[in-house]
Amino acid sequence: MKVDKYQKSLLIFTGIALIPIALSYGIAPEKTLTGLYGFPVEDINLSHIFRAQMGLLLGQAILYFLGAFNSTFRKPALYALVIFMIGLAAGRAFSLIIDGIPEFGLIFSLIAEIIIGFLGLILLREDKSLK
Repeated sequence: MKVDKYQKSLLIFTGIALIPIALSYGIAPEKTLTGLYGFPVEDINLSHIFRAQMGLLLGQAILYFLGAFNSTFRKPALYALVIFMIGLAAGRAFSLIIDGIPEFGLIFSLIAEIIIGFLGLILLREDKSLK
C-alpha cells in the first residue's frame, strides 16, 4: 500500500530530523544555543529546561520510529506528529503576531512544521485501514 510507505517515510524522516535538534538543546546548551540563537545559557534552571526539551524531542522521535516500524503504533504516532507539528507552528505563528519576524532559520522551522503537520493529516485521511 502506497499510503503505508509514505506514512513510514514521514515518521522516519521526522524522527531523524528531531534527533540533532534535540541534542543541540540538551547536550551542551551553553555552547550550542548561544551559537545558534545568540543568547547565553548560564543559569542551571535554563539548562534544565533545555535538557527537558531534549528529552521531549527524543521521546517524540522514539514514538515516530515505533510508528514507522510497528503498525500497532502507526496511528498514534501519526496523530502525535500532527498535533506536535501543528502545535509548534501555532506557537510560532502566535510569536510572529506578538513579537515580529525572527531570523530565517526559525521561519524555515515554521514552514517545515506546517508542511509536516499537514502531510501527516493527509496521510491519516487517505489511509482507509486507520478508520
